[in-house]
Amino acid sequence: MGNPPKRENDVRNNDEVTSLDDLDSRLKRARGVRPDESHPQAPQGGLGMALRLAAEMISTLIVGGAIGWFLDRWLDTKPWLLLVFLLLGAIAGMLNAYRAAMRMSAEHELKPPGD
Repeated sequence: MGNPPKRENDVRNNDEVTSLDDLDSRLKRARGVRPDESHPQAPQGGLGMALRLAAEMISTLIVGGAIGWFLDRWLDTKPWLLLVFLLLGAIAGMLNAYRAAMRMSAEHELKPPGD
């Protein structure tokens, strides 16, 4: 392998400056060609939406249960905080499912009959 170019006082030579300018111009061109980062959400099928709702409900129960379990161990209040946070997790999961169902219903009503 070759040795890197010699530098005096960390000053770049002309070849490095032109290659960096070239790289900068290519990066700017590539970024200009790419579409906007905000991608429209792809439509989901019934199974995909059902799995999403199930995952949300299960994750809220797990998070609520974990918070309650850790607080019970820390505060020595077994099993009360676990039960309270499991209930809060279940309520949060049902609220998320309700919101998603209302969003799906609104999207379905806005969709033309032929789609």
